[in-house]
Amino acid sequence: MNDTKTINHIGKIEHINDNTIVVKIQNQSACAGCHARGACSMADVKEKLIDIDRNPNDNYKIGEVVKIVCDQDLGFIAIFWAYVLPTILIFTSIILLLKLGYKEGLAGFISLCILIPYYITLFLFRKKLKKRFTFRIEQIN
Repeated sequence: MNDTKTINHIGKIEHINDNTIVVKIQNQSACAGCHARGACSMADVKEKLIDIDRNPNDNYKIGEVVKIVCDQDLGFIAIFWAYVLPTILIFTSIILLLKLGYKEGLAGFISLCILIPYYITLFLFRKKLKKRFTFRIEQIN
């Protein structure tokens, strides 16, 4: 048995191509499962499509409900690249710009503009990142 902790989502197969299985999952916030979600505007549910490399021996069918699995360590790394590092960049640049004598509004604007090349770089390396962040598909018994 594998000791690695995993992140699991239940999804439904939308498309099957020669090399890829496309699975639709519902990504919901913690409050989406709350009993009071109808009275609260905070509840959000988003559908996402996940591409999974297809093994030629796979016997999946469109519409089948499956489990999508990802290693928890990869989830933490993704959170770092998507949220933690950009936050560090913003705060560091604001502090540095304020120390250099820029006004607060301009320092804030420049700090936010620093994210543009950051996210462009992530976009340019998306194929390399996609190879690292892989999902597995498992049938539900």
